[in-house]
Amino acid sequence: MIRHTIKLLWNKKRSNFLLFLEIFFAFIILFAVFTIVFRFVRQYNTPLGFETEQVWVAHFNFENLEIARDTVALLDMKQRLKKEVDAMPEVERASFIGFVSPMSGGTWQTTNDDNGFELMTTMHWVDEDYLEVAGLRLVRGR
Repeated sequence: MIRHTIKLLWNKKRSNFLLFLEIFFAFIILFAVFTIVFRFVRQYNTPLGFETEQVWVAHFNFENLEIARDTVALLDMKQRLKKEVDAMPEVERASFIGFVSPMSGGTWQTTNDDNGFELMTTMHWVDEDYLEVAGLRLVRGR
């Protein structure tokens, strides 16, 4: 039945040109939608490379405090805060990260075009304990 219908349409291709065009564009749109869905499914199943289970993020705003003007006092307060959080029995490990955390939806990027090609870098400022908190494996460096 479908073969017979296609044969009838093909024999009258001049009068059914717009119908062929509509079927073609419907196929293209359907192909694009399935391609996007498969890409997102594959991306969803790809491991992140860091641990998100049992990891909590607490945001602290130190800018409104008077101590924020004195960098040495601010560093001392951050170290004391980290020691107190580490001393809690519920906390396995604590770490400081900059104002852009991996799951916050934000990025901090910088570009460099010194040698004739553009180099874009995405940065996350962290302390030395972040590797253990996030479950990362360091390949090279410190």
